[in-house]
Amino acid sequence: MLQFPQGFFFPFTARIFSGILMMFALLAMMNSLFFGILLVFIFALPFTVHKGAEFDRNKNSFRTYVSVYGIRAGKWLSLDDFPHICLLRRNYQLTTGAVGGTKGMGM
Repeated sequence: MLQFPQGFFFPFTARIFSGILMMFALLAMMNSLFFGILLVFIFALPFTVHKGAEFDRNKNSFRTYVSVYGIRAGKWLSLDDFPHICLLRRNYQLTTGAVGGTKGMGM
């Protein structure tokens, strides 16, 4: 089986915000152990949700999956329905800039 993890499901800012809230959840454990553990479980979610793809050569099938706390979910599809498969890995980067300047006004 070939596995192609694609990284976190949630963006970086959501994981940072969730990490901050998890610190407050750890403090909440001091008052109520059950409530604190529940909050830690909820706020840890963005750190445990991943996405990816798997190919099973033996069964001639593939799936895209979402993994939550290590449990993968996704529908297996037969490769017989696809005449060609192309795997691309893309890293996007946004850049901005400007071209230009001022022309000297020497007299």
